[in-house]
Amino acid sequence: MIQYLNILEADRLQLLRQTGQLTEDQYNEIPSGFNNNIIWNMGHLIATSENLLYKNTSFQRPIHEFDIIRFKRGAKPEAFVREHEILLIREALITAVGVYKKCIGPDSSFWHSPEASGVDIGFLLFHEKMHYQTIGRLMQYVG
Repeated sequence: MIQYLNILEADRLQLLRQTGQLTEDQYNEIPSGFNNNIIWNMGHLIATSENLLYKNTSFQRPIHEFDIIRFKRGAKPEAFVREHEILLIREALITAVGVYKKCIGPDSSFWHSPEASGVDIGFLLFHEKMHYQTIGRLMQYVG
């Protein structure tokens, strides 16, 4: 399990480096032919990972200082995301992985159920790569 989380962490750090110089407007722009934007995709990564990794566990999901519901599956960007919230989402992308790692420590029963097996983590990595590709395409239009 930890090897998957290390991959998740490395991928998210790379994403944060790639998007670090974007402006508030660039994060929020929805180019023609797209139905979402860069910051929605980043928030969606957090929402999806938490839905997959915390389902059927006794652990409480993190409480975020931004409205994570706006980024769930099926949601679309409906409001401009300001710089403060962008920073919170960026921070949550990486701090969440640290929380996941603590949850799977040697004394934890977190993710020891079939619903939270490596298959779910594998799907999570696949899902995130799809969104990294979308973010890359969006950056071609906004940058």
